[in-house]
Amino acid sequence: MAALSEGIYLIKNEASGLYAGVQPGGGAKQGAKVVLGELHPEGPERHRQFWHLKPHSAREGAWTLQNAHSTLRMDIMTGRGRAGAAVQQCPPESRDDLLVSQLWKPEQIAEDVYVWVNSSGKNLAVRGERHDANAELEQAEPKRGEDRGTQTWRVEAVPARGETKAFDALTARVVSPGTFSGPANVLASAVKGILDAGGGVFETMAKTVPDPRAPYLRFDGFRGDEFIRFSPRRGIEAGPKKISEQFAQLPDRFPGAAEDVMNARKGSSCTHTAVMEGGQLWEFSERAAHRAGSRIDLGPVKDQRIMAATTADTKDERVAVFLDRTAVLLTDDFGYFGEFALEHAPDDFLAGLDTAASAPFDDDMHFFLVKGEEFVIVSEGKLVQGPTKLTDAYPFLTGVWM
Repeated sequence: MAALSEGIYLIKNEASGLYAGVQPGGGAKQGAKVVLGELHPEGPERHRQFWHLKPHSAREGAWTLQNAHSTLRMDIMTGRGRAGAAVQQCPPESRDDLLVSQLWKPEQIAEDVYVWVNSSGKNLAVRGERHDANAELEQAEPKRGEDRGTQTWRVEAVPARGETKAFDALTARVVSPGTFSGPANVLASAVKGILDAGGGVFETMAKTVPDPRAPYLRFDGFRGDEFIRFSPRRGIEAGPKKISEQFAQLPDRFPGAAEDVMNARKGSSCTHTAVMEGGQLWEFSERAAHRAGSRIDLGPVKDQRIMAATTADTKDERVAVFLDRTAVLLTDDFGYFGEFALEHAPDDFLAGLDTAASAPFDDDMHFFLVKGEEFVIVSEGKLVQGPTKLTDAYPFLTGVWM
C-alpha cells in the first residue's frame, strides 16, 4: 500500500460516504466544529472540505490536519482525554501541552483508508455513529475488528487545477507571529539569530522551529484577479480569494495593467508596491493605497518591458528590475544605477520570467525566480536550487492554487 504523503486531501467517512469539513458558517472561527457533509462542487464551501495533511516533527508518526479554507487545525479543545469530546478547529499551537491535541497518527487499514488516532489514544469518529449531513465529529474509544463503525476514513487527494502559470506576481516577507512583520531584508539579523544555515533562506525558513516567536518566510501570490498567502511553515494562510477581498483599496488599473508587485520601500506605511505599465509605481496595503510619486528609470533600456522587480540587497538600497534576458539595478528612489546580472541563473528562466521575489541570507540576497509552474533560487554567486515545480516544494498548493 502506498504511503501517505503531504498534500491537500478530502477526508471521506467510509461508513456514510460524507466528507469532513468545517461547519457551515464556521469560517475561520476558533472553536467551530468539524462536521460531515455532501461534497461541494466548488467555491469556499468546497475549500471548507480541503485538509492539508502534513507530518509533524514533534512526535514520530504524528500528523496535523489543517483546513485549507480557515488555516486552522483539527483539535480536541476541551475534554482532551475524554471519549466523546468534540473535534473543533483551532489555530496551530507550538506549546507542547496545547500542540498534543492537534497531533493525529494515521493507521492504514486499506489502500487510502485510515483510522486517525489522536494523541489521547482516541479515534476520529462521528458522534452517535450518525450517517447524515451536519453530524459532528468526535474522538471515540477505538473499535477493533471488521466493524469499526464511523472510525474509518478514506483520504482522496484533491486533483490539480491544471494551472500552468503559478504567479503573475510574488512577494516574500519575513513575519514574526504576533510581534512584527516587514520586508525580508528588514529582519535579516533576527532571522540569523534563530534559524540555522541550511540550503538557502527559502529552504531554511521552511523548517519547523519550536520557538513560536521565530520569524518565518511568507509569500503573497497574485494571478489574474486571485490572491493567495502561504508559507512553507504554515501552509495556506489566506485565500485563494479575489485580490479585492484581501486589499480593499487597490491602485487604478490593478491588476490588469500591473507588470509585477514587490515589497514597499523601507519606511513606507504600505506593504506592497505595484509596478504598472510604463514603470509607474503605486503603493498599497490591506488598509490603503496611494501613488508613490515615483516612476522607474530604466536608463538606456527604457523602452523594454519590465518582467519582474524585487529588492536586490540586504540594506534595501537597490532594486533589481528584470527585463527580457537582461536586468538593471536601480537606486532606492528607482533611478537607473547600472546593469545587474545573475550569472548562475538558467538562461531559459531569465527569458520570459513571470515574477521574482528575494530574501537575505547572511550577507547575500537569494532570488526566487518563477516561470510557469517552476522556480529556481539563485544568488549572485551560485545556483542555490535548480528548476523545481512549485507543487513539489509546496504540495499544499495542489488543487487549491495549481
